[in-house]
Amino acid sequence: MFRLRELFSVIFLLFSFSATIGFSVSKLRRLDNNKAMEDTMLTEISESSTSERIRLDSWLNHPSAINIKSCCERVPKKYFVGQGLDGEILVDIGQCRQSCSTKRTKINRKEFEAILKANYSVDPVELFLAMQRDISPKSCGDDSHCLPTRTVVERHMTMSGMQEVAVIEDCSCLSDPELCHRVEERAIHFPGTPFETSVDVGRCSGPCSSGNSLRCRSTRNKTVAIAGPNGDTCVEVIDKCGCASSCYRASSMEHIYDFVSPMDDETTDSPVIKVVDVGKCVGECNTSHHKEHCVLRDKDDSSKCLMSLTRRENNCVPLGFQLHHFRNKNGTAKSMLSITDCGCQ
Repeated sequence: MFRLRELFSVIFLLFSFSATIGFSVSKLRRLDNNKAMEDTMLTEISESSTSERIRLDSWLNHPSAINIKSCCERVPKKYFVGQGLDGEILVDIGQCRQSCSTKRTKINRKEFEAILKANYSVDPVELFLAMQRDISPKSCGDDSHCLPTRTVVERHMTMSGMQEVAVIEDCSCLSDPELCHRVEERAIHFPGTPFETSVDVGRCSGPCSSGNSLRCRSTRNKTVAIAGPNGDTCVEVIDKCGCASSCYRASSMEHIYDFVSPMDDETTDSPVIKVVDVGKCVGECNTSHHKEHCVLRDKDDSSKCLMSLTRRENNCVPLGFQLHHFRNKNGTAKSMLSITDCGCQ
């Protein structure tokens, strides 16, 4: 009886030992297989050519490593229109802002080891910290800007009368032209009414290579008529653009009848239409622009200034004029003044 019990104990111990050995061997085989796969991947990466190896810079800066939510978007901007019966009238006119929100895609341990293997000279701690930093790519390209693509002109009745406000509804990255000229930009008038009309009000865009002080600006405007609830309404639109400073001369056309005969300088019954660009000064002056005014000159040499005062120039005013002559129907001589140059004074 004792020998039989001892025999069963020996058989049980042998069975347990063999099962443990089998489990350990199978586990070791799985670990060896996983390690072999990882070693194979790392070996292929490390033995590949220089152009095919994973580079740290390419992972940190490659567009596929980030998810760009929005680079050019409309953000709220409150604007005070006027006073109403219920209080202040505030309208969200919006504005276009370049604000890229970025987030890196997560990588697993194998990918991290592969990057670390390919960049063996980089400190693993520095690599980890670099992977945590956010990427801030440019919102729009070097030759484009975040600008409105849909603008609606809203009308609001205030205590002081009807007020029109341009509201931006959508924004997008728009490319700049190679030269300064007029590009299309539409505004919707009387939205949500039978008189809803889309008008190309225009926009000046493009570089000016003549100096940093020059910008692409509107040099000539015109008006177009659109139907409204009270009859035709005039809308001012940009007609021509050019490179100009902050204070510049813009075109303003006048049409007049000239009854002067070109042959004998006498009045004629068949007048000619004379188109005169009288011009106008547009823009503003930098408050940091100053001009010296001489208050005391040398008695012997008037060109020599002994004392001068510096005054600030902040008004964009005409500096040059030209006189245009014509005759009306009664033969009376008339004249018209036109602006030839503008500046700060």
